[in-house]
Amino acid sequence: MSETALPLVEPALSPAPKTNLLARAAQSRMTMIGLVLVGIHLFMALMAPIIAPYSISAIHTDGLHPPSFSHWLGTDQIGRDYLSRLMSGGGSRSWSR
Repeated sequence: MSETALPLVEPALSPAPKTNLLARAAQSRMTMIGLVLVGIHLFMALMAPIIAPYSISAIHTDGLHPPSFSHWLGTDQIGRDYLSRLMSGGGSRSWSR
């Protein structure tokens, strides 16, 4: 019987080990900026009843006003503060209907 040489087959390379998702996200500057912005919005939505400068239904001016020191995002057509309404819009009070 003759010996035949079998070709050497290299083992398949195993994929790189999966790294922690948070560690991978921390390497991306844009991801971290996005996470910080989402965190700020979440904080503002949850704390809106405490930190909102005005009541969401109170009328403060006679209509549309541009941003100012008293109303940071301005007012809507009726005269309600945009910032207070934006902060309260993400909270759970608006989901209870």
